[in-house]
Amino acid sequence: GLPLPSYMKKDYEKHLSIVPEEESVCFVHVGKTAGSSVGCALGFRLHCGTDGDGVGGIAVEEDVLLNGGTNETDAAESSRTATPGLLPQYSTHMFHAQIYDCFDRSAYYLFVVRNPLHRLISAYNYDKPRDWERSKNKNPRYYEMTKALYVECGFDTMEDLASNGLSPDGNSSEVCRER
Repeated sequence: GLPLPSYMKKDYEKHLSIVPEEESVCFVHVGKTAGSSVGCALGFRLHCGTDGDGVGGIAVEEDVLLNGGTNETDAAESSRTATPGLLPQYSTHMFHAQIYDCFDRSAYYLFVVRNPLHRLISAYNYDKPRDWERSKNKNPRYYEMTKALYVECGFDTMEDLASNGLSPDGNSSEVCRER
């Protein structure tokens, strides 16, 4: 996999000591299982805030500035503040999508799991734009792809997809069934 981008890595200067490889915890981020929330709680610099409509995330610095911080100094100070506790201290590396910076011999791996059906519904709802106009302006190609599934095929909910698109008795067109 690819190395973890520097903006996602922890600031090791804020830890009391460097954690030996044989005591380290590799945090494995699994999408739609609260992995971002857990990762942020462990001190990783993921999208630890949202831009207000649930579409994408924003950097920690922006989050601090939007929520009461007054300048870049406040934001920088926030990113240097150590997350309290031993688990954040020992969770030194992360596996996220195709990005991997864990030791090959990490002592422990931390996974957050979820009921697969709830994870599927969450992923379906997360992928669906809440603001179609904003989605169109932000990424026209993605807009066309999601519009084809959610709007043109009428799969507004997971129930619609299951009942009309996946069920043999569904009334979706062959094109929509293939999407």
